[in-house]
Amino acid sequence: MKRGDIYCAALGPARRSDVQKTRPVIIVSNDVANRASSLVTVIPMTSNRTRLYRFEVALETNDTGLGKEGKAMAQQRRTLDKAWLGTLPRGEVTVEKMLLLNAALRLHLTLLSFLSAVLGTTPAAADAHLAPTRNGTHLPFLAPEIRPFNAYGAPPCEPLTSGLILL
Repeated sequence: MKRGDIYCAALGPARRSDVQKTRPVIIVSNDVANRASSLVTVIPMTSNRTRLYRFEVALETNDTGLGKEGKAMAQQRRTLDKAWLGTLPRGEVTVEKMLLLNAALRLHLTLLSFLSAVLGTTPAAADAHLAPTRNGTHLPFLAPEIRPFNAYGAPPCEPLTSGLILL
């Protein structure tokens, strides 16, 4: 399971405005966590595009490999046990749409991109460093001058070996 993969997930039971039933979801948790944990963070999709909010991303059939257009709903983000997902990916979101989904998540959660602050650039420009690459690598290596530090100014406890995903 990789960031940007689309799986079918059983999203019930739900209450009130929660998305429910079996539907496609986009994995947005990072690949290291996806390999190590039994949980993944996903964004549900819907084919209902009557309204499109700024924290939602329109998806055409050529953006996903699915047979239907729809939208990704960042406001419905949730973490699921992998047991709720199908066994094989149904598609994959394009790099361009993953960048838009990063921005939608950042907007919905009111997050400032750490990398944009380090680089002194906009969050969208910083996302170019974090986008999935065409060869399937979803966590690019960061140059040594971009490596993160914790809140106390110290490097992380474990060496950064597979990159960094920030929303």
